[in-house]
Amino acid sequence: MTETGIQTVDVAEIQERHQPLIDWANALMVDCNDILLQAETQVGAIDAARKRLGDELRPGINAAHKTHKILTTQFNDLDMPLAEARRIAKNKTSNFRMKLERERRQQEVEMRAKAFKEEEERRLEQAAQLEAQGHTEAAEAVIDKPIEAPPIVVAPLAPTAEVRYTTTWKARVMAKAEIPLEFMQPDMVRLGQIARSLKEDAKVAGVEFYSVRT
Repeated sequence: MTETGIQTVDVAEIQERHQPLIDWANALMVDCNDILLQAETQVGAIDAARKRLGDELRPGINAAHKTHKILTTQFNDLDMPLAEARRIAKNKTSNFRMKLERERRQQEVEMRAKAFKEEEERRLEQAAQLEAQGHTEAAEAVIDKPIEAPPIVVAPLAPTAEVRYTTTWKARVMAKAEIPLEFMQPDMVRLGQIARSLKEDAKVAGVEFYSVRT
């Protein structure tokens, strides 16, 4: 049984139980009536093995499916208010950033207009001085020259800092019975010796000792 309370099976034990049937099917050669009848009988044994497998796993599958549906519903119910809260917060921060951007652009417009007016007043004063000194043509040239106020750019608000995380992956055993064989291999040599020695009296927790007629 896993930590979730769902009943599991010993995968290694079931594979060991099925292997003789698999080996038999791979080696089968039907070339006479007797073998045909025997093979059809053995196919029934395969069907029985599959039914037994279904009987063993189906309750766990159904329980897992039910648990998945329950947890998914709970997650959606609990996550939905957070998702809505995030949407509200993002809308408010986005709206304020747009407000700041509008104010920044308006400030640029006002500062450029002020700079243009100051440049215009400076030229008029310069032209008046030249006119008073008798430099009429120079004064007219100053007035006729296009006004080029210095560019004004107000720095925009700094972008939101990106949060960075360092992810380190580790492993821990949550359900020992579900660990693949390459990570938890039973000592089949020793188990075979026990089976041959004790036969029907052999007992090891989690292991089924059985006989096969060939």
